[in-house]
Amino acid sequence: MNFGLSLSPTGTLLYAAAAPTDLHVTAIGEMSLAGVSTGRHIPLGALEANIGGFVSHGDELIAVGTSQPFSELLRLKARDPSRFFLRGDSDGNGKLGLTDAVVTLNVLFLGGGRPACEDAFDTDDSAHIELNDAVVVLNYLFLGGTPPAAPFPAPGVDPTADGLDCF
Repeated sequence: MNFGLSLSPTGTLLYAAAAPTDLHVTAIGEMSLAGVSTGRHIPLGALEANIGGFVSHGDELIAVGTSQPFSELLRLKARDPSRFFLRGDSDGNGKLGLTDAVVTLNVLFLGGGRPACEDAFDTDDSAHIELNDAVVVLNYLFLGGTPPAAPFPAPGVDPTADGLDCF
């Protein structure tokens, strides 16, 4: 069996395997160093080539083809789990609740400290922390309104580039 692993500097692991008889990998997965799946899987059904093996290069997993000269078929980078967050989870307890709106309002209007994960506060993913972020949480929780932007309802990384970050 061909097997590949790639480790990020802070602790996620990409893994993939291919049976030696057909060399077809169906997916690449991601897990923590403790062996807990992050729930992230990349299906490779559309990959039109046989994988001859895997090469780990730093925090990247590279799938190499079987044809000569060997060619790189796929390159994936392990993610930093400290960047995982749940959109709207301002209090950082891993779930969305009334206190998340209260914490956001505290930061905005009562001089609460700088958030450890600004992206979590940005419930609507507008690239700004503002009153509407607390309103989105309250509308979702109590009026069945629009849910927070991704990543929600499961933690993940920010799908959009903006000036907000998690530290």
